[in-house]
Amino acid sequence: MKANKTITVLGRDLQINLTLITILFFGLIFKGIYLYSYALNNPYYSIASMDSAVYVNWAQLINQEGWLGTEIFYRAPFYPYLLSIIFWFAPHNLLAVYIMQLGMGLCSVVLIYSIGKRIYCERAGLIAAGFSLFYSPFTFFETKILPTTTGIFLGLFSIYLLTRAEQEKKRYYWMAGAVTLGVAALCRPNYLLMIPLLIFGILVVHRRQLRETPIPIVILILVPSVTIGTVSLRNYVVGKDFVPISANAGITFAQGNNPWARGSIAIIPGFSGEVTNQRHEETQIAESVTGRTLKPSEVNTFWFKWGLTFIQKKPWEYLKLLLYKGAILFNNHELGSNYLLDVDEEITPWLRLAFLPFGLIMAWAVIGFARIFLERRAALALIAAFMGIFLTAMIFYVNSRYRMPLVPPALIMAGGGLDYLVRNPKRFGIILLTVGLTFVISLPPFLPLSDTHLSRSHSWAWAHLGGVYQSNNQLEKALWAYEKAISMQPNSYRYYLKTLNLFSALGKSEEEIIEWAQQISDKVSEEQHRYLIFAEAYYSAKDYDTALEYIHKILSSFPRDHRLYLYSGILLGKMGKHHKAREVFSKGLKINSANIDLQYNYALACFMSGDKEEAIQVAKKINKNAPHFDKARSLLRQMTREQ
Repeated sequence: MKANKTITVLGRDLQINLTLITILFFGLIFKGIYLYSYALNNPYYSIASMDSAVYVNWAQLINQEGWLGTEIFYRAPFYPYLLSIIFWFAPHNLLAVYIMQLGMGLCSVVLIYSIGKRIYCERAGLIAAGFSLFYSPFTFFETKILPTTTGIFLGLFSIYLLTRAEQEKKRYYWMAGAVTLGVAALCRPNYLLMIPLLIFGILVVHRRQLRETPIPIVILILVPSVTIGTVSLRNYVVGKDFVPISANAGITFAQGNNPWARGSIAIIPGFSGEVTNQRHEETQIAESVTGRTLKPSEVNTFWFKWGLTFIQKKPWEYLKLLLYKGAILFNNHELGSNYLLDVDEEITPWLRLAFLPFGLIMAWAVIGFARIFLERRAALALIAAFMGIFLTAMIFYVNSRYRMPLVPPALIMAGGGLDYLVRNPKRFGIILLTVGLTFVISLPPFLPLSDTHLSRSHSWAWAHLGGVYQSNNQLEKALWAYEKAISMQPNSYRYYLKTLNLFSALGKSEEEIIEWAQQISDKVSEEQHRYLIFAEAYYSAKDYDTALEYIHKILSSFPRDHRLYLYSGILLGKMGKHHKAREVFSKGLKINSANIDLQYNYALACFMSGDKEEAIQVAKKINKNAPHFDKARSLLRQMTREQ
């Protein structure tokens, strides 16, 4: 490469690559403009929602209650503790988090370049760094309060240090790499598989010189064990239970390995699908099956066994499921989890400039992967990271967010693959044929998820966006988002209910509201859901008597569906009939006592009807069983202040 310039700083030579500086400069401009556009146009910029709300609330609890905490970690703890430090200096300042993650993203570009340069050559590193700017999910996740960007940075840093350790055979690089790998596992536990894979790789590479293996192997076992062991010890101190990092691995395994799964997450019957409810629901179900109170580790084990039972009883179905996971893992489609890339690209079109599809990265990564073995390059950490994350996705389930840690190793290998083409022009045809076939396999038609599954997940993302717009009082935009959701899933009664909620505020006349409800009722297949739509429509049209008639029809005709009690009670509360709403929620809880939404709305109805003691008791129970259910905590604070 000619684009190098050597300058002297403090008597030491520092090599500055002008091409890399250019890449970083354009990366900073691209990410900065996106952040500015995101702040102007996207309501998620100032609102932490879904999993993001869980992490923000957790960080705030850490600052309120202290770093030790009071319960066993349900999720990997590094990211919320990092957020708590930021919020300590800048309380609830999401922009500070975005800027930190944008900085991590640029540092990750440098690490991608540095690892590619060490394993292949400088040109390969520059290609990989350039590719990283054109893969939009990198920038997309930098503006989300999720551990994705932090995990990628820590994972890349550990790969860089461990690659230097392998190449330079220095103990302090092994130590530093092992510490960083342990911290990365506390952020994203899928890095744990790197450890046994690295040890296996060391034994294979040095099988004729085993004297060189004990020190790195001992370091790779001991150092991460100490790092992770501090969290395990803390979990035991606060909960008297052995949980190495977090207690949600079992349910995550079960969600990806069950009769309803098609490679991505599948909501198990009995679960609401709400992230704030999941911990409570999985415990309630496990305890009802076993007939006893369970520790978090026992709940974790229960769901692991539940998923393994499916695998044992239906091995051929499981084999098909593995093929589904592989197809989704290598597919160009960015399958949403909480946030959907398509939504961001619609609201902030600037993101579309990063147009590189995942399949093209993987196509060139195949060449780079083969090159490592052909040329026997020192790349154990890179291979271990790639294979470890790949195996983790196959063991659990796949979506865009969970395959993101796979992208940086793939980018580095893609840089090596494209560089190999430049170096071997005589193999031009074979290389391009391999790349072309791999890319074709990654095209969306090979995605095993049905159109119904995809439309359901996409429509949910648009409907949730509509709710965020509505909470910001951006009603026209909320209506636009709900209409997008309805167009993708026209038989979902929930989206019609959300749309009806807007009509009064948008100035629709009573006749227009009822006429709209009559027009769309035929699109909803279930009779009880049509009743719900008419009840909501007549409420919006201020015809409360007719709305009450439909509520009576719902509860008398379908008395065993707890969700109908939830919707009916909420509607009664909006009418101001809080005593009646409390009665309805109470009946719903007799059918499903574990439903946190019913519990919360029952507490709210008690509070509004004057029974504050009962409301406080129920809110405290919710706060104990689901401490990250923010609405219950807010209600409890409000009631405590009033008392």
